[in-house]
Amino acid sequence: MKRITIATRTQQAPPSGQDRLYVLHEEEMLSFVVADGAGGFAGGDKAAEMTNLVLWSEPRVPMLDELIDAARKNDLDVDLDPIAGETTLIQVVVSDGLVRGCSVGDSQAWIVRDFVIDRLTGQQNRRPFHGSGRAKHVAFERQLGDGTLICGSDGVFNYIPRDVIVRSCELSDLEKLVDTLLHNARLGSGALQDDFCLLVCRMTG
Repeated sequence: MKRITIATRTQQAPPSGQDRLYVLHEEEMLSFVVADGAGGFAGGDKAAEMTNLVLWSEPRVPMLDELIDAARKNDLDVDLDPIAGETTLIQVVVSDGLVRGCSVGDSQAWIVRDFVIDRLTGQQNRRPFHGSGRAKHVAFERQLGDGTLICGSDGVFNYIPRDVIVRSCELSDLEKLVDTLLHNARLGSGALQDDFCLLVCRMTG
């Protein structure tokens, strides 16, 4: 029986601090949400915090339309909140080797296999952001197989060269993988240019 293994890392780059990662992880099922509060909008951090309600917590595997429905409901709830602004959103469930989810914004999810990138979020809409009440979440579904699922905010994908990400996915140790990417996201001074929020996942056993 194959099991799901993960490694995560979140590190804020003050004064922003608007990235959020919410995870429910069992051996046979993984549910997670990545959210990055939109810059230029007040309340981006509150919007990102409210996406924890999209986290799939039921033991059964959801259908894609259920994930979309949950995201749309949360989009409206965030929009109605007097404090919350807007955010990116990636909602993912992994079970039986199947990666299923939806997204909006500029956070990204890839499956990397044999140095080839499958951009799960490649067709997502950047705007309107989640929390606008008008977000257009785009669904995706793939077999993970022997690939590495890598999902994170723009603090990962905007500041680490693509070839570094791909080569790092060849590392067998997931903790070393996330440490390597965090190191590569830093400036020479050691500072981060943006919040860093990352989850990597594989099927093992």
